[in-house]
Order: sequence, then C-alpha cells, then structure tokens
Amino acid sequence: MGDHQQLRPQLQVSKLKHFGFAHSPMSRLDHLLVPKVMLKYQNRMLPDIAALVGDIYGPNYMNGEVAENLRPIPGLVKNVFWWETRGMETPGSRHTNKGEMSAVIELVAIFFKLRVEAR
Repeated sequence: MGDHQQLRPQLQVSKLKHFGFAHSPMSRLDHLLVPKVMLKYQNRMLPDIAALVGDIYGPNYMNGEVAENLRPIPGLVKNVFWWETRGMETPGSRHTNKGEMSAVIELVAIFFKLRVEAR
C-alpha cells in the first residue's frame, strides 16, 4: 500500500535516476496496466488536517470512524494553523532553515511540558 502522489525520493547519487530511482515504488506501480483501488476512508489524520488534502483525493475520500474520534492536540487552539518563522533556508542538496528548526524544537518542548502523549 502507498500513495503515488506523495513527495518523490531525493536522490543523493544522480546516476540512480537512470535506473528509475527518481520515482517511488508506488509511482512506478501506478504506471503499470494493472487494476488500482483507491481507499475510501482515512483514519490517521485529524479531520481538520485531512480537509487540507481532501481535494487531492476526490469527493469519495472520507474520514473513517477512528479519525472522527481522534482528540484535538492538547495545548493548541486549532489543529491547523499557519506559522511564520524567522530565518532563511541554507542552499545545498538538503535545504535547512535554522529558524524553523528552533521553532519546532520549542513547540515540541511545550508538548513535553504539557505531557502530550504520542498517538
């Protein structure tokens, strides 16, 4: 199982592109002439988060019972929000932004202080 519409692999060795490694295994399977089945229910994301990507998967993609019963994330006013951070991405094969990294570390520290448990 997988999602051929997810992010493509990031190759560290460009020669591998010629052997098909620039595409995920699911993406390669998607191009084969075999029957495909789209899952109807998702159970991993909170409904507010699933709503952000729902248009990608079409009108028949719904939240399952598990997703509908997920609790909101403690300590946050909303489960989905835009967060502006400071800092610039450093150039290179892997883009990093130290301002974003610091902000995420601070948020995770708050979750630890609130004793937010992983799901």
